Formats: sequence, structure tokens, C-alpha cells
Amino acid sequence: MVMAEPRGGAKESFRKKGSWHRGLGVLLKDTLSLRSPQAHSVMPASWFLCQGSAPELNLWHHGLGPQGARALASMLTSNRCVKWLELSDTGLCGAGAQVLAGVLSRSSSIYVDLSENQPGVVGAQAVCAALTVTPAMQRVQLAGNGLEEQAAQYLAELLLAHMGLKPLDLSYSQLSDQSGWALGPALAENTGLTELEMSWSHVRGPGAMAFARGLEANIFLRVLDSSFNGLGHSGASEVSEALKINNVLEELSMR
Repeated sequence: MVMAEPRGGAKESFRKKGSWHRGLGVLLKDTLSLRSPQAHSVMPASWFLCQGSAPELNLWHHGLGPQGARALASMLTSNRCVKWLELSDTGLCGAGAQVLAGVLSRSSSIYVDLSENQPGVVGAQAVCAALTVTPAMQRVQLAGNGLEEQAAQYLAELLLAHMGLKPLDLSYSQLSDQSGWALGPALAENTGLTELEMSWSHVRGPGAMAFARGLEANIFLRVLDSSFNGLGHSGASEVSEALKINNVLEELSMR
């Protein structure tokens, strides 16, 4: 599924199958990217200050770590031009995620990619709390973070509070069986989400059934990928029953 065009008219696919690299498909014309050789000899802060008017900040695969996150947070605090924030695989971990969460809570960005940063439960809690009070945010990618069962409650709170969020990517998580009991009711109440990526997230068993019941009540979601979760016969049957009532969903993947 191809989402609406971002600023600058460049089309991007929210999901890239077969890859954990969830970068934007085509960078905007005035993208701020630190992949050039010259960028490696300067601190991200210096580079950013020189290119401060760019609407997209792309640092994916750069080892910022918690210390780099603090420098980045300082820059973003004084610069509100960035609308697309690409930070996948930057080594943020829990401490870096917490630092950036404070900036996100005051951000006017519409897209953030924090995939493959292993924020842990504490980092996930901080990020979710920040996003719930960031009404401008429309797209969030948290893929490949190994989010565990304890993070499910914070993700559920995000779904209950943020109705402006459209696509959400939680793929390649470790949410486990019980997470469906938190995410299902939250999905039932959410009135904004249109695309949810949940593949390889370990949502199975009774939790998967609870998640399916949430799908039954949701009338806004258009695309759901729940592939490779081990739903089993009972989970698949529950989804089948949900689809007898839900006539809004347009695309469902359950491989």
C-alpha cells in the first residue's frame, strides 16, 4: 500500500517488506542527510546548525548513542523546522530514547522513525508518553525494537490518547501472548489509525483472540499486517468472526 505523498511530492511506502530498514523510499529534495563522507568529520550538532532549515533530518545507521541523542535533543529544542525525523538504527537504547522523548513531546514533527534502537521498557514508556501529547505526529515507526510484554500497556495508552496517528509500525517485537489483552481494547477505541504493522510480534494464543475482538469493533483501520505471529486455529477463527462485522478493513495479512 502506498501512502499519501509527503511534503515535496516524493512518494514513500510506509512498509518495506523483507527488510528492517524502514527508511523513506525517496528522500525529499531538501533532505538533511549525514551519509556524505564530509559529514563523518563533524559532529551532528554542527552539521545540523549549518542546515537548520531542512524539513527532514536523516541520521539512520549513525551511532549516535545516548550522548549523541543529548546533542540532537539540544538542537531540536531550538529548531522547529524538522518535520521528518529518521533515527532508525542509531544506538539510542533506553537512555537516548528518554532524552529524545522530552523533545518529541514539544515537537511539531509529523513523522519519526525510531526503529532498531532497543529502547527497552523505560525508553518505550518515555517515547509513548511523549507521543500522546504530540498532536502533530502522524506516522511512527518502532519496528525491530524487540518491545516486550511490559511495553504493551504503554502502546495501548498511545492508541487510546493519540487519534491523529495514522500508520504505526510495531513489527519485529517480543510483545508475547498477553499483550493482546492490552492492545485489543485500545484498538477498539482508537478512531484515527488507518494502518497497523504487527508482523513478527509474538501476539498469539488468548491474547491474539483479544486483539481480534478489538479489530471487530474498530471502524477506521484499513490495513493490518499480523503475519508470522502464530495466531493458531483459535486466533484465526476469532479474526474470521471479527471480519463478519468489520466491513471497513481493506487489506489483511495473516501468513
